[in-house]
Amino acid sequence: MLQLRQSVGPARPPRPGAEPLQETMLVRRRGFTLIELLVVIAIIAILAAILFPVFAQAREKARQTGCISNCKQIGTAVMLYVQDYDEVFPMSDNFAIIIRGSPVQGGYQYWGDAIAPYVRNGGQSNHPTLQGGTGNYGPYQRCPSAQQMWTGYAYNIMLGYYPNGQLGSVSSAPERNGVSLASLTRPADLICVLDNQPMYSWLRNNLGRTDANSQIIHYRWFPTSSVQTCMTNYNWPDSQALAGPPRGGEMVPSARHNGGINSVYCDGHAKWIRTGNEMCKIERGIPTAP
Repeated sequence: MLQLRQSVGPARPPRPGAEPLQETMLVRRRGFTLIELLVVIAIIAILAAILFPVFAQAREKARQTGCISNCKQIGTAVMLYVQDYDEVFPMSDNFAIIIRGSPVQGGYQYWGDAIAPYVRNGGQSNHPTLQGGTGNYGPYQRCPSAQQMWTGYAYNIMLGYYPNGQLGSVSSAPERNGVSLASLTRPADLICVLDNQPMYSWLRNNLGRTDANSQIIHYRWFPTSSVQTCMTNYNWPDSQALAGPPRGGEMVPSARHNGGINSVYCDGHAKWIRTGNEMCKIERGIPTAP
């Protein structure tokens, strides 16, 4: 045994600068290689690309829900007005009634003023540039997805546009004398109020439209009996693909709620519909549609 030990001899000291094997392995495990870091970054980027659109859609869905709540209030208010006024719908503009401070047509009554007594969520709109005026365009008038506009909704002008004889104009058209609920052929399909459309200036500048049926002023809606005209002018985003985006930050597309609009119907109910063929049916805008 003694001879064996002598042959083996004492253990040699480690070379200068050399580290024990276990310690060296621990040091190597504390870091990541460049390839590992790049793989982690790529995975994070892929997850972000997948999840961010989902989060954006969820936020827009929440705004859509808030908007449909506004629409239900408007629908209830319109129906209460109709019951109190011999089943006649309010006018989109009523030049026979002056409302001091109203933001519409130099202080004349617009449809929001008419239904204001039937809405609890009225009062000031909290719009940064419209304080101190009429309180009839309150929070329920502002769509959560279009907060820069004092009203996020447009009224079907075919249901009434200033009383007959006002401004020296006389007409036999029903919309100038007041449209009654009993005269509607399909009230459950006829839109009374909807998310407002692209502005008339966009239609004029981008599409060259000058006819009255293509006009959009953001608190009133000019429906058309031509499905093709509706599809060309109002079918967002197809109209944007045709003519480019609206010009100016105040212009908001109608299909702002996940490709569709919230709308109020002449029987008082409210729902979301997709723009395009569904919105452009003739019975959506014309009271006498078959």
